[in-house]
Amino acid sequence: NAQEREGVTTTDLIGDDGLNGSTVTDDFADTGYTRFFERTSAASPMASGVISLMLEANPNLGWRDVKEILIRSATQIDPFDPDWVINGAGQHFNHKFGAGLINAEGAVTLATNWANLGPQASLVQEYTNVSYAIPDNDSEGTTMVFDFRRFPALRVEHAVVTASILHPHRGYVALTLVSAQGTRSRLAELHPDINANYESWRFSSVMHWGESSQGEWMLQFADLRALD
Repeated sequence: NAQEREGVTTTDLIGDDGLNGSTVTDDFADTGYTRFFERTSAASPMASGVISLMLEANPNLGWRDVKEILIRSATQIDPFDPDWVINGAGQHFNHKFGAGLINAEGAVTLATNWANLGPQASLVQEYTNVSYAIPDNDSEGTTMVFDFRRFPALRVEHAVVTASILHPHRGYVALTLVSAQGTRSRLAELHPDINANYESWRFSSVMHWGESSQGEWMLQFADLRALD
């Protein structure tokens, strides 16, 4: 039913090469147009257009400034969704929606008089040859602690975890990163991947954006399904 579908009206490829064609019954009669341009195919160019407007307002923005502005100006959608959290820096995030819906007017307004972020810095802590058993089919799992109390306090932007995990079905393993301020970021969830192992797999999260790195961070591993 056309009334139940959501999409964006735009030009389409000619004839039957695009989304609209001779076999489509609920779109425009002129197959050079469609009203059902949707999902990431639509979101990516629209986000790029908003960023272009931001750079037109302030050509000095760097890529990190663009990210920060989009996060800070985003509109919180479906506010009663249980995945919404307020992180330690007061910013709302959701594992489904990220920081929320891009707000073009808000982003351009914020970009216009923006003071650029300082140089990027990184903190790294590494554990190698570690033997941590992950109990089978146990949601409690096991936890590794990364102590950043003795390091300089940085303002977090990207939290990155590179992990090597031996498991016959890696899709059974859930990984959760908990910041020093208690914000939980689900890096991997139960999913139907029966391939073996994570080998130097890089997980990244912006859910901790604006928090302090100071303190103890925890990485939790849990096997959520019994091994056949």
